[in-house]
Amino acid sequence: MTEEEVGGRTTSSYTTAFLVWTVGAMECIHNGASSQQCMW
Repeated sequence: MTEEEVGGRTTSSYTTAFLVWTVGAMECIHNGASSQQCMW
């Protein structure tokens, strides 16, 4: 495994995590601050 592959994989996982977090935040805002999805 090359450094590039490792770097790409790490970036990909961070991007995925960020997208999941963003969607969660949008759902939270959309449903209101008291929503279950806001309880992080």
